Amino acid sequence: MARSDGYVTALQGLRDRAGTNVEVTFARGCDVLVAPPAGGADRGKIPPKGRTINFDEAVNTARNDDIAIVFVGTDASVEHEGRDRKTLGLTGDQERLVEAVFAANPKTVVVEMSAGPLTVPWIKENIPAILEAWWPGEEGGHAIADVLFGDVNPAGRLPHTVYASEAQVPPQDEYDITKGFTYMYVNGEPLFPFGHGLSYTQFRYRKFAAFIERNFRQRLRDRDD
Repeated sequence: MARSDGYVTALQGLRDRAGTNVEVTFARGCDVLVAPPAGGADRGKIPPKGRTINFDEAVNTARNDDIAIVFVGTDASVEHEGRDRKTLGLTGDQERLVEAVFAANPKTVVVEMSAGPLTVPWIKENIPAILEAWWPGEEGGHAIADVLFGDVNPAGRLPHTVYASEAQVPPQDEYDITKGFTYMYVNGEPLFPFGHGLSYTQFRYRKFAAFIERNFRQRLRDRDD
């Protein structure tokens, strides 16, 4: 997770921003996908609860640090042009990794790096802070560090609705937009609604006003005529 051909990874971005007075440790938690068994039938599925997983290095690192940052998400093996995701949730052992790290260190931040929305109700309800970084560009590592260190106040708003579960997703053969599509017609409460986004401060919008130039209003009137 160091610099590679000009690309700044999240780890490198954090170390660059932290400087020499702060130690940034790293431990690999798990793969994006479950290691496929013979035949690969279970590749990408969420593993059963009884499955034994070894998160010792990640958990011990988190326990000994002041703050734990867990990076989860997807890669091209999960989603890309021409490849649909099989689940809206995190694939592989990722959610259990978050649970294990959080149990070791309640001061845990989750950074989601994905191309599409992730349905993560447990993370929403339990983790103190979530940052959606998508698939960032070359300077993504520095951008993530700027937000986590408070140098930049995050101000992004979701351009879509994040469903609470796959059950809210309309059938693929349904084309009526009023049957559960978009933020206007979603059935039930979404995990994150259209326009959702938090920052490091509180704010509210009020006293909206729209100003239209007179010549623009005249052009509209002429068109109506």
